Amino acid sequence: MPKATVHYVIINGGDGSAHANFYADAKTAALAAELEEEKGEAFDGVGPHSEELHWDKAGNLLNPSSTLAELKREKAEQDGEEVEEDEDEPAPAFNKAASADTGRAFTADVNYVVNNGGDGSVSMSFYADEECAELANEISSEPFNEQPKSQTLEFNARGILTNPDATYAEVKAELAEQRGEEPDEEDADADTEADAPEQDLAGKTVVFTGKLSSMTRAEAEEDAVARGATIGSGVSKNTDILVVGEDAGSKLAKAKSLGVTVVTEAEWTGKGGAKPSGPSFRP
Repeated sequence: MPKATVHYVIINGGDGSAHANFYADAKTAALAAELEEEKGEAFDGVGPHSEELHWDKAGNLLNPSSTLAELKREKAEQDGEEVEEDEDEPAPAFNKAASADTGRAFTADVNYVVNNGGDGSVSMSFYADEECAELANEISSEPFNEQPKSQTLEFNARGILTNPDATYAEVKAELAEQRGEEPDEEDADADTEADAPEQDLAGKTVVFTGKLSSMTRAEAEEDAVARGATIGSGVSKNTDILVVGEDAGSKLAKAKSLGVTVVTEAEWTGKGGAKPSGPSFRP
């Protein structure tokens, strides 16, 4: 099941509204928090914030801040009403269905409510769906305008956000403008390089064999190509790495006879050791 750490800063709309901007990494989020402070509209404890979220294969959040049953119970208590029996069900065991990341790109929706502390402080709660988020917003004693919020986040195979609200270069340029400074042109190039997949397999020929459990063959090959590899159909003396799944056949025996580097699927995805990253890698 996919999981990822989301990095965000809660933005003060200045008109009684609030929302979150999501960033690819902690470094960018920290810079965005600094920008909000310099604008003079930052909340107390502006951030940056981060939280690890877990989704199932359908993109449903597995570790929400509260379940629908818990929210209904809280709303009933707030309204002085009785809690119906069928609503008083135990909360599910969060995260038990979530394992390590899938090793593939994925998309997930986040539904959230920005919590107004009433003293200039804010926090954020994530919910499994829009219904839960709307109910949580009703319960809030001092809600912001235009709540709740929903956003679709896209992650690569390593769990890195690929559709952030702003890149590091963009935030740094905005901060420079805020300070009346000239933006650093080199940062734009560095940011583009950071967003690109690591070319740790450049010049390598990779062959896959057997059944892969954490990704399809097409997804595995796509990831390898993004990292600079060439995909081979058969094992030969020109093959650099053979990735083996379940029920590996004759390709495995041939790779061993030729001295080709052989790695398991777990090693390839980084779940059983380091990923192959050059001629020095050996399983």
